[in-house]
Amino acid sequence: MGQLLSTKDCSSLGPQECVDNMVLIFAATMFMYFEKRSTGFIKRMIFSPMFATHLLNDNKKRIAKRQVWQVTDYQPYFRNNLLRVEELLFVDWVFIPVVSNGHWWCYALKVCTQQCFVIDSLEKGIRGRAGIDKNNAKNIQRFWGLLTNTFEDSKIAFNVQQAKIPVQPNIYDCGVIMMKVFEMWNGEDKYDGKSMLDYSNVG
Repeated sequence: MGQLLSTKDCSSLGPQECVDNMVLIFAATMFMYFEKRSTGFIKRMIFSPMFATHLLNDNKKRIAKRQVWQVTDYQPYFRNNLLRVEELLFVDWVFIPVVSNGHWWCYALKVCTQQCFVIDSLEKGIRGRAGIDKNNAKNIQRFWGLLTNTFEDSKIAFNVQQAKIPVQPNIYDCGVIMMKVFEMWNGEDKYDGKSMLDYSNVG
């Protein structure tokens, strides 16, 4: 897939380090690549974290100067040779990872039911996350309207439900937890009322 990680990127997986953007991009690409190679389809589509960073920066601008998104504006945030933007209507899950103030979390859109979940390993999230949730929800609603040619606020349940996952035991392992979310999270509360196994950094 032409994916490379530098020594510096890999060092972000070390003890008490915040996982780098490039590591998340690499992991997301590999998950999708191997799924497509083994099944012929991608059912768990993962946006590049650069997408959410773009949104965060755009939302700091005055409303009149913010980007008006079109369908083609979303394609650069995942690889053309893996998935075209129009194919998102046929996947099971769409994951949108976000990093802000050194903390990773993500949004998960269940396509068949049009539900949106926020998956955050900090119990209450970072300060200001509610505003980020709201702005991301608006963008995803517009995106889905463009994809389905409705151009209206879609029926997605954007009360943005909080997923029940274990709370991280420290302040730095959120990126590792997010990579496990991309790989296995499916929204089912099957682990003592949680949708993921308890997490420990003790090996």
